[in-house]
Amino acid sequence: MKIEYRLSLSDYKETNKFHSKSQKFQYLMLWLLSIVSIFYGVLYTIYIFNIYQIVFWILLALLVNPEINLVQRLSMNYAWKNQSGAFREPMEVEILEEGISRTTPNSQSFTRWPIFTKFIETQNLFILYQGKRSIDIVPKRAFESEEQIREFKIILDENISQSS
Repeated sequence: MKIEYRLSLSDYKETNKFHSKSQKFQYLMLWLLSIVSIFYGVLYTIYIFNIYQIVFWILLALLVNPEINLVQRLSMNYAWKNQSGAFREPMEVEILEEGISRTTPNSQSFTRWPIFTKFIETQNLFILYQGKRSIDIVPKRAFESEEQIREFKIILDENISQSS
């Protein structure tokens, strides 16, 4: 099966959202920090009423909350605008019995199935992991039909364990 696509900023944002959730300890720690920050903001409101402290704690909660995560969003937008064109190149991908072959105007690669450690299916993407931090993103829009998406998912299920 051959597919062609070009990754977009929204693909990276969706991947980042689900990748963050898959890093459970880090995700829970950010939630805890967010809750503690809100708690301190409420305490300052009740007992001290120092407006600067209240604003600081509430802003900190908003900045680190993993669902909002303004810092991460801003850094992703900055990185997207300032990165080389390699991440934006059109990509031709061939799904083979042995693995996945990728070709762009400037590179070629082949990854055998055993290299992939897990995959996550989102509403718009398949995220294929090659360890904890190395991933391949395959957007569902690259497939011509729902049937092709189902076929690809069957191939993934046969060759890679799915994340829980």
